[in-house]
This record gives sequence, C-alpha cells and structure tokens, in this order.
Amino acid sequence: MRVQVLTTVPRVELEKDLAELAGEYEMEWSLDEVGRAMRTFIMVSKEGHCLTDLLFRARSQGLPVDVVGVVGNHETLRDVAEFYGVPFHHIPVTKETKEAAEAELLGLVDELGVELVVLARYMQILSESLCEKLRGNVINIHHSFLPSFKGAKPYHQAHARGVKLIGATAPHPCSRAAITGHEEGKEPT
Repeated sequence: MRVQVLTTVPRVELEKDLAELAGEYEMEWSLDEVGRAMRTFIMVSKEGHCLTDLLFRARSQGLPVDVVGVVGNHETLRDVAEFYGVPFHHIPVTKETKEAAEAELLGLVDELGVELVVLARYMQILSESLCEKLRGNVINIHHSFLPSFKGAKPYHQAHARGVKLIGATAPHPCSRAAITGHEEGKEPT
C-alpha cells in the first residue's frame, strides 16, 4: 500500500512515530520523498517500444526515474539505450544459464544501488528466488489483454475479435495475479 501525506511534522519525528506503530503491528514500511527519482533498471528482450517510451519520458522529466541501466537478454536494443546515454548490459539467458544470469543481474542491482526494476517486454519468467530478492521493487509493463488474449500474438487475437480500446497494466510480476493480469474471478480495475 502507498500512502502520501503532507505534514509539518519533522521527518525524524515522523519516522520515529511510524517505526513504533509498524513495530506494534509487525509491518514493513519505508518513508520516501514524493517525486524523488528512483534508481531504475529497465529489462528488455527484443521489442523496443516500451523501452523507447520509458527512456524518452525519463529524459524529458515526464517520469520521475533515474535510469541507471538497461539489461537485455539479447543485444537487439543496445543502440536504443546508447542513444539515450544509458549503459546497456547484455545478460543472455538460456535454461542452462538462467541461475547464473539472475545472479549477474542481482550483482548489478547491488553494485548500482538499483531501487526499481521495470520489465519492459522482458520475455523471460523470473525465478521464485529472483522474485523473492526483488520483492516489492519490480514491476512488469504489458498490455491489458491478459487473461482474455493469451499467447504470442494477443494484438492479432484482439483485432480479430473487434477490440477497439487497448490499455496497459504494470503489476508486480511475482504474484499469481500478475501472471493472469488480475485476480481470477474478479473484474480488473
């Protein structure tokens, strides 16, 4: 849950009070400043439209993030990252190298002080171990067709069925709800 407050209470006092309350209810919490640019990694595969949009918005200050790197499991989008002056890290992933690739990613996350990982058409399923280590700090951007149009060509399926409006979602990718796009049996919001 995210709560935004405007207060005249000094930060030190607010942190102390929140720590007491959180301790009483065994809550995990953090306090941050609104609008502070989070140190962000963007993970990609071969499709560049999400990456290009995110990098453009970050550069034009339309998105409060500090993109410290792009990680790709293919080299395809290196030129896009370099055009925007963002370091590109190629970490290939196969069944045999997945564990080592995820360890390399976590090393970069720690080394660069990454606070947020954005999956922007990253076409790999994250392991449970990686999800646990990135818990709360990773989001997945994808079309809002799930679960209605599953598979490799959801746009084609939607067009064939006459869909006129397309949206997007950005769920935390390490939950069952993220896999289907929303909780099964409930309408998406």
